[in-house]
This record gives sequence, structure tokens and C-alpha cells, in this order.
Amino acid sequence: MNTPRYDFPFTFLLYLLAGTLFGIYGGRVCPMLETLTLSEVLKHTGITFTALFAVRHILSSRLKHFGLSNFAKLDACLFLLASIPLAMFYSLSYQFPIDSNLKVVFGLTMFGFLTGFILNLRAQKENVEQFDQDSSLVILQTNERQSMMGQAIGLVLLLLVTLTITLSMVALKDVFWLEHNPERVLDGSGKISIIKEFAYIASVLIGYSIYIMKLWSQLMKRILQTRKPPLRKLPQAHRHSVTDIQQ
Repeated sequence: MNTPRYDFPFTFLLYLLAGTLFGIYGGRVCPMLETLTLSEVLKHTGITFTALFAVRHILSSRLKHFGLSNFAKLDACLFLLASIPLAMFYSLSYQFPIDSNLKVVFGLTMFGFLTGFILNLRAQKENVEQFDQDSSLVILQTNERQSMMGQAIGLVLLLLVTLTITLSMVALKDVFWLEHNPERVLDGSGKISIIKEFAYIASVLIGYSIYIMKLWSQLMKRILQTRKPPLRKLPQAHRHSVTDIQQ
């Protein structure tokens, strides 16, 4: 099994980005968390992500030992495990309802999946660049990607499903919030809060999606480049064989 290389700076950057985006959403964007200040949310998020990255760093040095090669699964599971105690803390300390706790769990898990997916694509791209002269790697990549168009469609559908599910959950949560805060409908502040929340979440997911598609296209381009030399040699070899037969 080919274990991806652990890129500490880039992994730390992605974890920092995910924690910052999640903290800003909880402290400034989500209308249901107005009882918490931005500093409080960032403090809770900072503690959670510090512990989360520490565990990730320890596991990363033992990826080969555990046979872990899929960063998307690894990071999604780690973020899921980290979201559970955070949701329980909010439930016990601030009496968060069940839907808010589920939003915390789903939101962190989604960030973990997107983070791991980016790390996975980047690791695959680096592997191809490092061993682009190895013909066995070219065969491996060809067998694993029999249909590049099918993978592209699957990737787009996956990102669209993630965006749809996330926005649907936000819509249901906002409807519940407006039902219990009718005064926000009358003064118009509820509409502004919902629009701001939708715009923030859509911007974050679209940004991640664009970067993922960019990495995927770079990976496919690199794989195609590694396949060109063997393909170019085939006509020349065929001509030599025909010449030998004629002679």
C-alpha cells in the first residue's frame, strides 16, 4: 500500500483555515448563537482544533504502521470524533437544542471531509510528480482511473450533494429559529441574518469546491503527461516490427 506523505505545514494550514471559518460562522454568522460572543466561540474552537491537530499529528507519523492511506476518511473521522464533545459541551453549558448540536457535528465532519479530500488529492499529485518516470506507477494510475470522465462527474456530484445537504439543513434550522423568534420577521433582521448565513456557507463551500476541482484537474493532467511517452513509442515500435517482417 502506498502511504501518502505527511505534509505538516499544509495540513496545519488547512486545519487552521477550517477552525477559523467554523469559529467565524459560530461567532458572527449563525443567528442561533447570538448568546455567545466571537471570542467565546473562537476560544472553544481553538481548544478543540488544537487537540484535534495534536491527535492528527501523532497519527500522521504512524500512517504506514496503521495502513492509513485515505486522508478524506481519516480527517472526517477525526473531525467527527472532535465534534461530539464540543456539541455535548454546548448542550450542557448553554442548553443548545438537538438541532444545533447536530449542526455542530455535521459542520465539523464536513470540514474534516473537505480537508482530507484536499490532502488526499495533493498527496496523489506529489506521488505522480515524484515517480513520473516509473512505468509501473503509470500502469497503476491507469488501472485506478479507467474512466476520468466518470470520476469528474462523481466528484462534481459529491460536491453538489454536500452543498445541497448543508444548505437544506441550514434552511430547516432557520425556519425553526424564525418560528420561535417572530419579532425578527417583523423588524426584518431575521431576513438579513438568514441571507448572510446562506451567503457565508455557500461562499465557503464553493471556495473549497473550486480548489478541489483545481487539484483534481492538475492531478489528471499530470497523469496524462506521464502516459504520453509510452504511447508515443508504440507507433515507432510498430514501424520497426513491420520493417523487420518485410525484410
